[in-house]
Amino acid sequence: MAQFHVVLGPVKTEFKLLGIQYLFGSLSTCVNADSLHKKIVERCRKIRIAAKTMRMRKLLVDMVVLSSIKWTGPWQSYNKCMLNDWCIAIETAIWDSPPCPGRSPYLFWSVAARLSCNPIAALDVETLQQEWRRQCSRNAGLPVPDRPSRHADAILKQLDWQISESGVWVTPCGQLRAGWVSDSTFRKFARLSWARVCYNQDRKFSTLLQKDHEPYLGFLYNVVLEGGPAYKTRNAMAAATDARVLARKQVEETCDCGEPCPDRTHLTCSCQACVQPPPSRSVDENRMLVPLVVFPAHPPCTELTPNPKLVEFLKLSFEKSGQPPILGVDGSCLVSPKNIL
Repeated sequence: MAQFHVVLGPVKTEFKLLGIQYLFGSLSTCVNADSLHKKIVERCRKIRIAAKTMRMRKLLVDMVVLSSIKWTGPWQSYNKCMLNDWCIAIETAIWDSPPCPGRSPYLFWSVAARLSCNPIAALDVETLQQEWRRQCSRNAGLPVPDRPSRHADAILKQLDWQISESGVWVTPCGQLRAGWVSDSTFRKFARLSWARVCYNQDRKFSTLLQKDHEPYLGFLYNVVLEGGPAYKTRNAMAAATDARVLARKQVEETCDCGEPCPDRTHLTCSCQACVQPPPSRSVDENRMLVPLVVFPAHPPCTELTPNPKLVEFLKLSFEKSGQPPILGVDGSCLVSPKNIL
């Protein structure tokens, strides 16, 4: 097209479309990272000023901050320092204050902000989804690139995902086959796997999450949704300050069971003087108020076997009416106990 520059204009390696700056002069970058960094920090600052509720701040972060960066996941990588700055800016915007120093990153991104607001998770999920769509298109016979994104292999290894020779995606949360599930289901699996990685990297937890266990966050979800004083949200994020405040004020308390100076964990989970003593749980479960439950078993993703009775019924229906039968399914056939139609 360069030979038609008189009519079309000069060829440019960068341009702006819908507010996003595109770069095509390099094979490893598609946006100006420094310029994008300034915009993200500034937008987070304005969101903190404009929005009054946490729900609205999370919505605005997803709409005007993450939408400008997550699409670059398959094509561009950012340095760790810049990603950490984005995380802090988004946390500050959602908290409406600087992040609590003792918070649990896993609980914040899983409960208060949700993983969809984490820039690192958003970039990783978008990269995996691009590879997922590539394989879906290849299975459908459409022309696709021969090689996956250069970031996809690293993310698959980090999330402990594997792609078998038959095209089945084996994940800690179950198995997926390209073309069988929707994009929303794929994103859900990716976020669940990313949450497990975030749990294992959280220094507030002393042990790693076992493969057959899953944290139950229902209680903390209710605490955040109810709103109220800020200390409630701090407690839900494992950033309570009651013990430090009592120690600074030199307040001496004795538990009903005789324990001198009881801490929050003892009063909540360990005191035997309660009418109904709580069940015995691990140290992490008691400290974080996050019980671990057994992860439900997922059936293997094998080829579907048609139900002979259903097939015969459809044939008879067609022979009697002369019209092709209309069968409506909602996807539940893929998770039936025997995995058959």
